[in-house]
Amino acid sequence: MFLINRHRQVGSIRSPLARLVSSTSSLSIPVPWGSIAAVQWTLGDGPYTDWVAVHGLLDNAGTFNKIIPGLPEGIRVTCIDLPGHGLSSKLAAGSLYYMLDHVATLQRVKDYLGMEKCVLLGHSMGGWICGLYAAIMPEQVLGLVSIDGIKPISRYSDGMIPRIREYFGTLEKLEAKRNEKGMSEEEAFDKLFKGTNMLHGQGAITEEAARCLLTRGIIKSASGSGFVFTRDIKHILKDLYGIAHEYNTEFAANIRCPHLLVRASAENAATAWGKEKEAMEEVLSIYNRNKLFTLADVLGSHHVHLNNPERVLPHIDTFVRCHQLSN
Repeated sequence: MFLINRHRQVGSIRSPLARLVSSTSSLSIPVPWGSIAAVQWTLGDGPYTDWVAVHGLLDNAGTFNKIIPGLPEGIRVTCIDLPGHGLSSKLAAGSLYYMLDHVATLQRVKDYLGMEKCVLLGHSMGGWICGLYAAIMPEQVLGLVSIDGIKPISRYSDGMIPRIREYFGTLEKLEAKRNEKGMSEEEAFDKLFKGTNMLHGQGAITEEAARCLLTRGIIKSASGSGFVFTRDIKHILKDLYGIAHEYNTEFAANIRCPHLLVRASAENAATAWGKEKEAMEEVLSIYNRNKLFTLADVLGSHHVHLNNPERVLPHIDTFVRCHQLSN
């Protein structure tokens, strides 16, 4: 049985557009390598439509703290920490992380919680994962909401050999490193805040938004001398993350459920990568063949859902009501 810790009425992280949050529950879901940590939100008094929310690379379930309180009532959202993120278990030493393995993790979570069908909500890499799942398991997905996550990075044959060579070189250095040194909470916050803005561009995340990620992003060090980040350092080996472009187009063509893509106006790490802009436009043209697809462009950065949830929520609200994705 999964572990649950219930809390009534969340106050400190309520959105300015918040409706009634009936409760939040902390979950620990067993998996073969340890556990998947999650936070489950219920909105209103029920009955509920189940949603599963998946965060982006190096983030955690806290990425949804600002937006979930503003969702329509009649929804129960389970926000997971992906393996090696937040409070979820890391993979064993020597194991590596791959995109499609995260899709399998999503299936494990749904199976364990007894969800036959659900709505998927993802940000950035979480949106990629949810999109892959929607293409592979269409009968299990009621709807898909992706926030600034158009598709997995497209990979091409001409760049693979140098990328793999660099990947192995970086992996060797990471495995030779000693454990991270303990930091004060403010030092950890400073690293998280500056690191996110360095990755996605200055202004990508506000200080208030970054603190939503810090709560699940650090723990006391084993020695007790300060804090360390909870994410597995191997996740910086993102250079191999991605899928062959022809596979991406095939996945895109197989997403047939109601599909909302909220696209932020600012550049981010994915849009600045190689041939990604052209690849994204091709995939968007495929999405547009789905009569249930909606593209909503919003002013803001990659973490617009955390920085400015009021810009994203009206689009989700309209989408949910149009496709009856809440009870």
